[in-house]
Amino acid sequence: MRHMQMVISYVTTHEAHFRAVMGEKLKLASNGAIRVNKKKLARRRSG
Repeated sequence: MRHMQMVISYVTTHEAHFRAVMGEKLKLASNGAIRVNKKKLARRRSG
């Protein structure tokens, strides 16, 4: 039980940081996917 309390305490203490980091990773991944799709589309149009 004590371990669970420690884990929950740690997670809630660092939740804002975790969400910010994961949000940035998601944004970067989305931007990368958009960039790749734009390149593919440009190649299809030119070729």
